[in-house]
Amino acid sequence: MKQRIGRRQFLRVTAGGSAMALYLAACAGAPQQPAQPAQPGEQPAAPEKPAESAPAPSAEKITLVRYASMEKDHFPLFEAQRNGFNKLYPNVTVEEAGVPWGEYIAKVRVLLNSGEVPDVFWFMRYGQWDPGIEAATYLKEDIIAPANEILNIQETKHFENIVEAGKVDGKLVGIPFEVFSNGVNWMYNLSILERTGMTPLPQNPTWDELDAWYLEAQGKVADDEFAMGPGSWEFWGTFMSASADQPGFCGMVDVGNNKCIIDTDANAATLSRLAKFYKTHILARGDAAPGHLDGMLGGKVLGAAMSTWAPTQMNQAPFQYTAHSAPRQTGVDPRIDGFTGINWWCFGKESKHIKEAADFCLYCGAQEGLDFWAASGRFTPTFKYTVDDYVKFAKDLNQLGNNESGFRAAITTNFDVVPHLQVWPIPEKAYWGQVLTKLNEMLKDVVEGTTVEQDKIKTLLAQAQIEVQKVLDGESA
Repeated sequence: MKQRIGRRQFLRVTAGGSAMALYLAACAGAPQQPAQPAQPGEQPAAPEKPAESAPAPSAEKITLVRYASMEKDHFPLFEAQRNGFNKLYPNVTVEEAGVPWGEYIAKVRVLLNSGEVPDVFWFMRYGQWDPGIEAATYLKEDIIAPANEILNIQETKHFENIVEAGKVDGKLVGIPFEVFSNGVNWMYNLSILERTGMTPLPQNPTWDELDAWYLEAQGKVADDEFAMGPGSWEFWGTFMSASADQPGFCGMVDVGNNKCIIDTDANAATLSRLAKFYKTHILARGDAAPGHLDGMLGGKVLGAAMSTWAPTQMNQAPFQYTAHSAPRQTGVDPRIDGFTGINWWCFGKESKHIKEAADFCLYCGAQEGLDFWAASGRFTPTFKYTVDDYVKFAKDLNQLGNNESGFRAAITTNFDVVPHLQVWPIPEKAYWGQVLTKLNEMLKDVVEGTTVEQDKIKTLLAQAQIEVQKVLDGESA
């Protein structure tokens, strides 16, 4: 029998010692106000709330507990969401019970075993690192409720491909509020770019254009600058983009998601090209360059392959930037079949206030509460917003800095790619982090650009296919 603990004890256990606990304690002494209230008439009207999601009028005082990833940059966003929801539902108070991301996955089961399950969860679909964050797991265990059985999802304007990716046997895990995918935005430091006299690449450049552009850039950056830096090449995400026209899923597994098919001549040719690119453009200097994000923010790296979330960092850069989408294979739709993660607000099936919990998820994932998330530069999978909306939200909440042009370019790129994303199916006996670990182990010299010959890579692929198959079969970590 599970030992039950009280709600207050539950909150102390989960938040104790974390930055969020100190933050909430500091806020407790004074009435909370929105982090950056909008000026009258400035915020666009929120979409009309579906009739099915409106709770019956009630004077009952209700407290919801949200378990989420608590990082410093989340605090003002969550505070604004709590305050905004409370204005619409004065009888509902939301308390935070999350932990920093580094502890998040490990503590989920601790919380669930406590007997006092939160009302709202932040879970993920296709998070390749660990199954402990995978929303489908908790839907199958009846810990979270199917969102489409309580809410009218058709009226939320979310991208259809993202909604479909969130369904398990027709049941939707929650409300999607963010999509992140590696290698979507290729970003450039305009200060360095202007000194080289070069012009940015167009949207959806070819591999030949990209290769020629960086070759030229190598000879034009300053001695203490780098065209690209280590870590700026998201190798496997790029491989999947380059292999999007291969049979099976990204040329790695078959359509049944249970057989490794990476050992092909086409894949050997693709990997050879990527390895040569890495060797030519990232290893060219031979000395230690700063990593892609640190290098970009430090003003020493000209260009880098970044994720959909990159504007959250780049908006704070002390220089102007621009962006275009990742290169595509000829004849392949503008998409990346890569390492896509989708963040979801999920509500507990055994919540004592499941209707209010569902409404809070809807507010944070499809209504005004989502505006705050979009303002920070994170990409929300909805046609509710335009690029202009993102810019306006960021200005209203003082999140834009002086980088409106780059922010527009990055969000435009996200709109170009994310509605077309195809995400990896979840293996039955493994998770993708295990697959990637094995591939990095077997193909280390290829990923690092020291083995570039196609015939040698083909031999390595034959060996890798055997070992990856063991992972898919649950026989090897």
